[in-house]
Amino acid sequence: MSRNSNWNERELTLALALYYRVPATKISGTNPMLKDASAYIGRSSSAIAFKLANFRAIDRNAGEGPRGFSHGSRTDTEVMERFLDPDSGSVDLEKLSDAVQSIFGAVCSPVDKSHALEVILGVDILPEIRKTEAVSIVKRRVGQGYFRNAVLANCGNTCLISHCRTPELLEAAHIVSWSAGEADRLTIGNGIALNPFFHEAYDKNFMGISPDGTVEFAESLKQRSTEFWDNFLEPLEGIKIDLDTRTPINKEFLSLHYQEFRAGKFDVGF
Repeated sequence: MSRNSNWNERELTLALALYYRVPATKISGTNPMLKDASAYIGRSSSAIAFKLANFRAIDRNAGEGPRGFSHGSRTDTEVMERFLDPDSGSVDLEKLSDAVQSIFGAVCSPVDKSHALEVILGVDILPEIRKTEAVSIVKRRVGQGYFRNAVLANCGNTCLISHCRTPELLEAAHIVSWSAGEADRLTIGNGIALNPFFHEAYDKNFMGISPDGTVEFAESLKQRSTEFWDNFLEPLEGIKIDLDTRTPINKEFLSLHYQEFRAGKFDVGF
């Protein structure tokens, strides 16, 4: 473990990457994720938890809730600001994941690098990382995997509709689709945690989420699956999902997707 009380930029970059994939309620020195990361960051899990709390205190995008400590260093702020998109003000996950890959790529073997990325970013890419001719593919896979983990953490590792709290059964749904929103593909505010059924329904506009979080289902879905609708979906019609996440879910993006949903809501042809 590092004995220097001042954190260097390498340590801060790795801690910042962890900040975006650890749910706010799980920032604790007893979190196994932080214990695993201590070997790579060179700080104790308690020190890492303290640093993550500092990041939350200076995170201008953080929503309501506990803000952590207020005495983060100027370097903490400088490192965080370095990875914010100048237009949206949100974290650039691709830039941050690239920085983490560079840190480990310079000092680790492929196997060690893969394990380090799994610990810090939560992405297992050992099969891809061995294909040295596919560096761009590796970077893309890391970015996509990190986006998923960051979005799930932002939503408290909970499906916002079913309230399933098993991360293995959750997916990060893009609000503005991958193909339509290149600039926002890896923006945390462009993602919501859903189980696979609701993710697919949302992508195909069988389900809509209004900017205030109200859930609606398409008439065509009701007509096609009457029993399923009566038993499972009707109780969810009109509920409001909790949009009070650490990094705010982008309501403009929700509005754009909702408009697409409304345009086809009453199409019952099949």
